[in-house]
Amino acid sequence: MIQGILAGMLLIAAIMENLFYQGLGFRETRPDLILLLVVYIGLTGRIGLAMTVALGGGLLQDLVFGNPVGLNVMSKVFLGYIVGHMGARFSIEDPFRRLMIVFGATLIHWAIGTSALHWLLDGTETSGAWLPSALLNCILAPVFFYLMSRVDRAKPMETSLGPSR
Repeated sequence: MIQGILAGMLLIAAIMENLFYQGLGFRETRPDLILLLVVYIGLTGRIGLAMTVALGGGLLQDLVFGNPVGLNVMSKVFLGYIVGHMGARFSIEDPFRRLMIVFGATLIHWAIGTSALHWLLDGTETSGAWLPSALLNCILAPVFFYLMSRVDRAKPMETSLGPSR
């Protein structure tokens, strides 16, 4: 059951990213909904599931956006592993800490992707729209995490914006 839900969420996230990318005219700044899904699952402490979703979602992103295959996979699986370990070892219930993790994950994802593209394309300059993308992910994260906690009944997260209990 959960695999079907996650596959549907990945497909919806890829479609929404593509619509945001093409429909609103933003070429460089767009939310990374698949990264938010990986971070959410990682924060619940499910490392293997976070890495599996990162693998499928990163591959889907590479195919949809025409990136070199494996570029998003590499950084998202790494982040699924790191955030998954953080979620398994530490109690990350504070909404501010979760936003900082989303911000940091977006920056690390951008840095890995930019470094890989720079290496693959023989020094070609890449986009510098990392800060607006990170801020957009942080703006969408509370709503996205709330919606995911409604869908994900296995291990819900606290979704209030106030202090944790």
